[in-house]
Amino acid sequence: MLQNFAVFALGIILLSSLIVVLLDNLNYRLIGLLLIYLAESILIALVWPLGLASIKFVIGTICVIILFNSNISNVSTNDKKTNISYQMLKAVISILVWLLVFYFSSNLIQVFPTNQYLIRGSFILIGLGIIQFGIVSDKISVIIGLLMFFAGFEILYSTFETSVLLAGLLAIVNLGVAFVGSYFLALGNTELEN
Repeated sequence: MLQNFAVFALGIILLSSLIVVLLDNLNYRLIGLLLIYLAESILIALVWPLGLASIKFVIGTICVIILFNSNISNVSTNDKKTNISYQMLKAVISILVWLLVFYFSSNLIQVFPTNQYLIRGSFILIGLGIIQFGIVSDKISVIIGLLMFFAGFEILYSTFETSVLLAGLLAIVNLGVAFVGSYFLALGNTELEN
């Protein structure tokens, strides 16, 4: 039964990571980030109690709301994003990250003794988060990439520690990244208006 939820969560991670990495519409990207937090809480519920794992989804929802309300709709998009070759590069890199994670997941299970779906989901998010804030230069992509990276790290680290204090600390880190990102986005919007 739990295996079916893990497969479902991994499918959500694959689909929503493509949405976040490939699409230019900010609303779709934030919905993809929200789906990533939903899948994260499902995967963490495999090793943590359900109430503690649901905190991840609540905090993720708050982070998405913070980013949505930071008045980032006025930020101009970069012309590089509309280039089809740039979109294909991001798609190829995303698929390459997926293939590498699926290929090396059996070796990673020996290093991190846990469920294979937890390993795959966490390393897909870690890899695509690094790609997202590594090759894209706009502020919102960097923030979303950092939040994806932290979500992958939280999935991986949840297999080792089930502390309420740790869950609270990681929630504060996520909220801190969202607030700082929202501040820099709002600051960038005021500079564009002047």
